[in-house]
Amino acid sequence: MAEPGPSIYRHPLAYLIGLEGIALLRAFGGEYDRAFTLARLAEVRAPLDRADASGDGVSIPAMSTQEGYADWAARYDHANNALIRIEAPVVRALLDRLPVGVAFDAACGSGRHGE
Repeated sequence: MAEPGPSIYRHPLAYLIGLEGIALLRAFGGEYDRAFTLARLAEVRAPLDRADASGDGVSIPAMSTQEGYADWAARYDHANNALIRIEAPVVRALLDRLPVGVAFDAACGSGRHGE
């Protein structure tokens, strides 16, 4: 019998903080101002303050990018996806501050925020 491959640990809070981290790195590189950076830090702080609400995460077998996408895509918009509960209030607050208008949403997920 073959040895099981290495496993990876997925946590919804790690995903959200990772996305904020990308924005903060871009700010660090000079793309954004102080207000942007402070807003991103506040967005990181809020879910960290209630980290227990994000669930425990899961350990899964390591897989290729294609396998991982196929696995995630099948459950991405499912009501039990803890990531949706974490990111929805943050995304909705950002979207609610934008003016009403036309937007182009290409390859940005399922479109659940694109009303």
